[in-house]
Amino acid sequence: MRRWTVILLAAILIGLVWVGLAAGQGGPPVFMPLIIDSGPDQATPTPTRTTAATATPTATATRTPTPTPTATPGGGLAVENYQTYVDGVAGGLHVAGEIFNGEQTNMSLLRANITLLQDGQPVYNQTQPSLVFSLRPGERAPFDASLGTPPNYTTYTVDASGQATATDPIDQFAILSQRTFTETTNTLSLVGELRNDTGSNVIFVTVTGTFYQADGLVWRAGQTYTMLNKLAPGQRSPFKLTAYGPQQIASEALLVRGLNAPTPPRSDLTVVSSNVAVQGTILLITGQMRNDGATSASNVQVVASLYDGANQIVNAATSGTSTLAAGATGPFSITFPANWQGYTTIDLQVQGS
Repeated sequence: MRRWTVILLAAILIGLVWVGLAAGQGGPPVFMPLIIDSGPDQATPTPTRTTAATATPTATATRTPTPTPTATPGGGLAVENYQTYVDGVAGGLHVAGEIFNGEQTNMSLLRANITLLQDGQPVYNQTQPSLVFSLRPGERAPFDASLGTPPNYTTYTVDASGQATATDPIDQFAILSQRTFTETTNTLSLVGELRNDTGSNVIFVTVTGTFYQADGLVWRAGQTYTMLNKLAPGQRSPFKLTAYGPQQIASEALLVRGLNAPTPPRSDLTVVSSNVAVQGTILLITGQMRNDGATSASNVQVVASLYDGANQIVNAATSGTSTLAAGATGPFSITFPANWQGYTTIDLQVQGS
């Protein structure tokens, strides 16, 4: 290889000398090609144009109802059947849905974590407790978060969090009957009756209602206490829930919880007389109640339950509260403006502290 290189250089040198001599004699110049060895020939690839992808508009998320799943080990907490809505009365954006406990243990401190995003970037976060403190495996609890007037957003996400607990909820209550009716043009009422099957005295018994659209999405959620504040074992109490937008509600689900009470309800308060009258479209119940105990009673109140011929709840309401000294008697009055028709019997219970 070195030998051929030397011969080539010598040839080039001789050629240059010959050219110089020719130029000096006035002859036409001769140009020798300049060859530069840059290694093996390599074909330069033709650049290929990559077409930029056309941005596709982000479609508005459509909420698809989630079928009721079966709890599986380690399934975790899931947010299901959620959607946004604007409050038709007070205004403001809401996110409503339900948290499903897919774990095989009780879960407490349940939270729905809501994030609003603008073009993929978080612009607002809010954490909303569920309406039920704890859930057994396979149970679900609703939430309804009011976000007010949030910043502009294009999409949102919701996930759930909670803590495992070994404490069982106090939930041994039987729903004996319930019915719904339209209270006003924009209000649905659900009245029902439950029984305390816990075997203990309970207090602060709450009924949580989840109201669903026909497609299974959560439309609204609400919570109320039983009309009797404290229940002895086997005692019954009515309750009443309301929800906005009866035209949108296709079904509902109820979940009952309570707390143990250290003392039983007072049993020395009685109704001594009552009268029922219809005044136009109003049903009016009046009467006298008495404190048969040895101590004064405060927050004394009469609870009225109306039943049809099949002993199903028709409606329920309460009187105002008053204070009765030991042995004292006082009046009460309960009004049903509507939705009382069809009742055949009335049950009156007195409570106080």
